[in-house]
Amino acid sequence: MMRKVMITLLWIAVVGWMWAIFALSALPQEDVPPAGAVFPDYINHGAAYLLLAFVLFMALKRSWRFGFAITSGVVVGLCLIFGLINEINQISVPGRHFSLWDLLADGVGAALVFLVLLLLQKSGNRGMHIYNLLAGQSQSPDV
Repeated sequence: MMRKVMITLLWIAVVGWMWAIFALSALPQEDVPPAGAVFPDYINHGAAYLLLAFVLFMALKRSWRFGFAITSGVVVGLCLIFGLINEINQISVPGRHFSLWDLLADGVGAALVFLVLLLLQKSGNRGMHIYNLLAGQSQSPDV
């Protein structure tokens, strides 16, 4: 029962974060919150998609029984598709435009999650324990 609650909460977090990214992407340039100007645009994109990939990874690992490589590919692929949809949507938003650089930053942010997770897996017992907690596993993951 607790496992189903955790899975449900993670999927709610995924959808909620996707909604937040899409809502911010659909704002006209003059309505973008000033907090978004603190860091360069590519850092904001990378950070947003890093968080999306991380939450999506945790939801998928608990919902499916695929290995690390397949889950990584699915998550990065879904993040890139979502990023592409956002970039296409921005064509019709005043003051915004389609940017391959933004899409690249989205993909790099999503991929960084898996670099960190791979490093955790390879960093000994403590790292593997942390990875297993994040992946919702009790035994060693398959790479």
